[in-house]
Amino acid sequence: MNSSSHPTFLDTHSAASFLRLSVPTLKLLRRRGEGPAFCRVGRRVIYSTDDLVAFMESRKVRVTQNHLLEAVTA
Repeated sequence: MNSSSHPTFLDTHSAASFLRLSVPTLKLLRRRGEGPAFCRVGRRVIYSTDDLVAFMESRKVRVTQNHLLEAVTA
């Protein structure tokens, strides 16, 4: 959260930029239920920066000695 302890919210374009994804990719992840948590306010979709960071943290992977990808469990 930011210094005023209120979450910052971003629209789809800004959230995609924050995640370094294209807007179509973020929309596809949302439709599939595979993307970050979001809020719908009327017809607008907004994302909390805290949820965007949590989404990226949940997708961390590491390469093992066998060169297989495993999810990092915290």
